Amino acid sequence: MKMDEYINKLIEVINEALKYNHFVRDKTLQEKTVQELESYILAIHQNKFEAEQKGAPDFFLNRFFHFQCVMNSVKSSLNMWIKLKEGKNYDAWCSLQDAIDYIAYSQKVEEQMSGINDLQKFFMDCEKTLFPVFPLYNSSGLLFKGGTCSICGKPLEKCEHIEEYLYNGKICKRINITDVAINHIAMVKEPDDKRCIIQEFQSEDGQMYDYMTMLPTKEKPHDSENKTISGIVYNTHSLDIF
Repeated sequence: MKMDEYINKLIEVINEALKYNHFVRDKTLQEKTVQELESYILAIHQNKFEAEQKGAPDFFLNRFFHFQCVMNSVKSSLNMWIKLKEGKNYDAWCSLQDAIDYIAYSQKVEEQMSGINDLQKFFMDCEKTLFPVFPLYNSSGLLFKGGTCSICGKPLEKCEHIEEYLYNGKICKRINITDVAINHIAMVKEPDDKRCIIQEFQSEDGQMYDYMTMLPTKEKPHDSENKTISGIVYNTHSLDIF
């Protein structure tokens, strides 16, 4: 199959999957669509690898990367609906953040599938309407030691690649980190990772409540001066961007 024919097939698959990208769609059909997207994503990886081995130019490999990210984004969005139906609200939030991040990575490629901006807006609207507003997020000041470049395998400080840049259908990242130290933890309005949220808070009566559902969780001793909160301060989740 020629490249243009293959791209048209991928667009067809994505558009078909988007038909199930609504809360009211049947959960079983959404799960089936997720499995179908996963098989196509694996095929994209294989085709990208084979093309790279044959010396394909950057723009060719980057087109594979673009659709790899778009499919992952739609898959993540479907997972959001599935997790919401299962009552797994934090997992649903993380799936939505995955969808948003994947679309952002897909936009690093100049030649893009039509409708990407509309899809991005849809995800941002989901963030505003499906979930409560988080006034602050957790943010960890991390110090990384060691690590190599995901593109060339050299120590990141000694290679010519730049983190978060796209090269040959892959994003440059620091991998194989030998040590991570937390320098500080802060609460910020604009975090690097929105998955690091407040999950529970203590009310005036000392009761702990789930921030998303507002349902009581566990008792905490009443403290009028220092209220207790709990949440995620660091997320080890990684995206399929290689």
